[in-house]
Amino acid sequence: MTLPGLGALRCPHCGAELHGESRRLLCPNNHAFDLAKQGYAPLVAATSNLTTADTATQVAARQDFLDTGAYAPFHSALRQAAETDAPGIALELGCGTGYYLADFLEHTERTGIGIDTSKYALRRAAKAHPRMTAILADGWQRLPIADNAVAVALNVFAPRNRSELHRVLHPHGRLVTLTPNSGHLHPLPEYISMLSAEENKEQRLSDTLSPDFQALSHTEVTRQLTMSQTMVCDLIRMGPTARHWDDAELTTAITTSVPSELDVTVSVTITAWQRNPSSAPSSQY
Repeated sequence: MTLPGLGALRCPHCGAELHGESRRLLCPNNHAFDLAKQGYAPLVAATSNLTTADTATQVAARQDFLDTGAYAPFHSALRQAAETDAPGIALELGCGTGYYLADFLEHTERTGIGIDTSKYALRRAAKAHPRMTAILADGWQRLPIADNAVAVALNVFAPRNRSELHRVLHPHGRLVTLTPNSGHLHPLPEYISMLSAEENKEQRLSDTLSPDFQALSHTEVTRQLTMSQTMVCDLIRMGPTARHWDDAELTTAITTSVPSELDVTVSVTITAWQRNPSSAPSSQY
């Protein structure tokens, strides 16, 4: 068995190289990981926390919303920001269903690895692209990825582990982040209670990535999108706001408070980062 990007994977327990045997990943120290029947590989460390993973309802809503093409304009800007000659794989931390990584792989010859904590999302990510491997792992723990093995790391609407991204990224690689601007989804919060983007989020992102990374470019993507009530419902169900709503109450609130069609601003910033040459090297696996 050969998984795309297998050479970049490492055992989450001891850091040794992994090899495939039938539908199992093995390391020389006899740690074994059986592939799920849906195709993803569970490389979960003993101290991992998967309790906040997206639910089946959230994942289904995300798939339905993304299938409308609402966020498709982000693709080309992400690909442009990720341009690099560095060797290595493409990695997405918090890959969800694999929507963004699959598009990136479609326009490159690289192999890709998507990491997420949601089994429901990874069932879809495992089928998102033939050169993509879906991994169940806790992004806040040591990533099951070899040092300097990543040429491009995508981080879209997801948390990030700065020190681990620094460790796995090639010295000439690119980290690409996508973060919402303060006007993202305006004026939707005026109609229904939902979490909004923080003010000065880009500056806060820079603060959290410093001193290991330095920004190379910033690209703002803003567009107007006409959303139906169904799209609004899927948008809220797929994100963290859903945890603050009962599903039936959410449906009622949307149908009674949100217009049948609403013009919504979609606004994000896509930033390309490189490893800071003056930053101390990360410890080896």
